[in-house]
Amino acid sequence: MRTRTRRIKIGLTSAAILLSSAGLGLTTASPASAACNVGSGIIRDTAWAHNPCSVKLYRKFVWGGAPDSPCYIFRPGDTKHNEKPANFRWATFDGMKSC
Repeated sequence: MRTRTRRIKIGLTSAAILLSSAGLGLTTASPASAACNVGSGIIRDTAWAHNPCSVKLYRKFVWGGAPDSPCYIFRPGDTKHNEKPANFRWATFDGMKSC
């Protein structure tokens, strides 16, 4: 009976280690980023984003079918614009992403 209990414990420990290292995408957001999001939209071929938060945020413009923008620092009250990358006529603005 002792051997069986020990095997079960070893099996459960191994399973826990595998699941934790599998990268299940379980992440927690910082309190600042959880409480506030950058507003964004698109006008013709130019995407815009505004930071209404009282904290500095790091975001990039995400384009579907084209390379994403570099990482921008959005200070409180900042509004930034990003044009659709050249030579990507069918690219679509997919929103903002943390970086």
